[in-house]
Amino acid sequence: MEIVSKADLLVGRGFEDVSLLMGSGVYALCQGELVVYIGKASILVTRIYDHKLNLTRKQMGKSLMLNGPNEVKVVPFNKVLVWPCSKQEMGVLEERLILEFNPRFNIHHRPVQGVKSLQESGITLESLGLKAKVSERRF
Repeated sequence: MEIVSKADLLVGRGFEDVSLLMGSGVYALCQGELVVYIGKASILVTRIYDHKLNLTRKQMGKSLMLNGPNEVKVVPFNKVLVWPCSKQEMGVLEERLILEFNPRFNIHHRPVQGVKSLQESGITLESLGLKAKVSERRF
C-alpha cells in the first residue's frame, strides 16, 4: 500500500504545486499568446512578483517600486511561462529565447536590424540542444 502525503491530497483537490517558482530559471511574460518580455531570475517568484506589483500599481495610478536608479519598465502581461534551469544556464537560455522571440519589451540581446532572427532562420530550441520544460501559471 502506497502512503499518500497530505500535500498530495491537496494537489488532488485543485491545488497546484508551484515549488519550481522558488528556484532559478527563465520566465516569459505574455499578453495572451504573444511573448512580450523574457527575463531570468535567481528566485522566479520574487522577480515575477515585482513585475506584477509594478503593473498593478501603474493600473491603479500609484507610484512604482524602484529597483535602483533605472527607470521602471512596466510590462503589460496576463500569462507567465517559466523554464526552470540552473543559475549557470540562465544567461545563455535567456539570450537565445530573446533572439528567437524578439519580445517587444526586451532591450538587451535584441536582433540586429536586417539580420534574421533564429525563428526566421528556421533554428529551433531543439536544434540548439535545448528541450522545452515549460510550466504555465496564469495571474
